[in-house]
Amino acid sequence: SYALSQGYGPFAGLGWIVLLEYPLKAVMQPAQELRRHVFLVASGASVVALLLTGVIAIPLSRSISQLATATVELGQGNLDTTVNMRGDDEIAHLASSFNHMVKQLKQAEVDRLAIQKQLMEATHAAGKAQVATGVLHNVGNILNSVNTSVDQVKSKAKALPIQDLHDA
Repeated sequence: SYALSQGYGPFAGLGWIVLLEYPLKAVMQPAQELRRHVFLVASGASVVALLLTGVIAIPLSRSISQLATATVELGQGNLDTTVNMRGDDEIAHLASSFNHMVKQLKQAEVDRLAIQKQLMEATHAAGKAQVATGVLHNVGNILNSVNTSVDQVKSKAKALPIQDLHDA
């Protein structure tokens, strides 16, 4: 390294150049030590970050996997599916919402079956009523025919020369 003498204020300086020579190893040693320290700190921070990521990611991944499995079971019609998770994080809230949804689906299925039963009973009753209406119509037709026949028999019987025939 070198330095040029410039002086100060009214002193113009001597115009000298100072040249210093140091061994390269001595000059580079602080930079190499700094680089080694930065590498060690960065390596340590990376290891800590990986450990923290594992501590956070593994339980999170298990929770999401459990929710996904429960969702598949629910999709296959298993209304007894629940997810048991504790905590106050978003995944626990999602599990709670999932369980609430399953409960609502169970109730909707119970309601649907009750309505289906009522519909079947109403359809059965309507079928009975339709059969009864048909039977009554046929009985009415037969009675009308009988009535007409009786009227014809009466009118022919009145025309006969028989005495003391009373209306029955």
